[in-house]
Amino acid sequence: MATAKKLTDNHLSCVICTGVFTDPATLQCNHTFCKSCLLKYTKTQPEAIQAKSIPCPSCRQLTKVANPDSPVVEWVSQLKPSHVIQGLMDDFGESSDTCSVCKEDGETTPGTVWCTICDDVFCDGCLKLHKKMPLSRDHEVIDLRIHSNRKPKVQRFMCRIHKDEKIKLFCKDCRMAICTVCCSIKHRKCDDVETIDTMTSLVKESLITETRNQEKKIETYTDNISSTNSKIEKLSTNAQEMKDQVQKVRMAAVDVLLRKEKKLLDRIDQLTETRVEELKGYIMSQEIDLQIHQQRHGFIDKAVTSHCVADMYDIYETMTVAPRDKDTSEDKRPIPSTIVFTHDTDKLRRSVDEVQLGEVKVVQGDLLRWAKLMQLCQTHYK
Repeated sequence: MATAKKLTDNHLSCVICTGVFTDPATLQCNHTFCKSCLLKYTKTQPEAIQAKSIPCPSCRQLTKVANPDSPVVEWVSQLKPSHVIQGLMDDFGESSDTCSVCKEDGETTPGTVWCTICDDVFCDGCLKLHKKMPLSRDHEVIDLRIHSNRKPKVQRFMCRIHKDEKIKLFCKDCRMAICTVCCSIKHRKCDDVETIDTMTSLVKESLITETRNQEKKIETYTDNISSTNSKIEKLSTNAQEMKDQVQKVRMAAVDVLLRKEKKLLDRIDQLTETRVEELKGYIMSQEIDLQIHQQRHGFIDKAVTSHCVADMYDIYETMTVAPRDKDTSEDKRPIPSTIVFTHDTDKLRRSVDEVQLGEVKVVQGDLLRWAKLMQLCQTHYK
């Protein structure tokens, strides 16, 4: 009972009236409503009526009517009933427990019979009225008390337009199963009309063939999807491998630049060290000469300040020995020089721009295996 109630509340209730479906109809969007509720809603939508369509109250999608020239009140009745919903209602629904006529009056009189043509449940009192009606007096009714108060599953093949007429013919020109009334009115100009009994075996055989074709297509599409998913996985794996290769090439190029950088840095250190040693040697020689001249200056100054004529002449005689007009300190000065780093940034940028780490392109089938083979050969001979 809990399962039946849950199924009824979630799947067998009309969202417009919030009650269990009464004569359910399914639109092209697969939403199902009571036909009476759907008709009332359609009458409130002038744009849909102008478009000769039935609007869906849930998703607003339009459903083209089969006979747009008919009055609006007949549009909903032309809809193909939802056999799935109706089947669920037959198994779990509540509509078979209550008389359809009494239910319209707000009463809940238990139903006792079911009309296979009207697809409605009647109590004993309403059944009498049903039998008095000229159009329904010959309808087949089934006693629900014999069938455990549930509508039996009876295969009915009734015309969707003329509900009281059984489908007896099939129009090959229009590929439609029709009743005799439809044949005399709308299909009288058609050339090829057969009885439904004659066509049933052919239709069944055609459907079986189509089922097999669909199974093959399903298998093909399933294989295609599986194969494509495998290709996607391989592409993702291959993409990561190529990224790793690009990074390795980049690291190799960076390694070349780093080696060139180290060579330049070492050259700078070597030249700087040589020049520094030369300058340090010059400083040492200058310090020695400085000490000599400071000592000589002291001797001369002492001789002059002592007022001793002998000391002055001794010092003076030593001065005449050394050249007076030539200062050799200038000859010992190192040749002026400096270390410079010359570069052409624009040229370097152009060279870097011209560097190609590799090429990425799409190859097909055997070309892909050939490209990998060539790559392995190049790696082997490097």
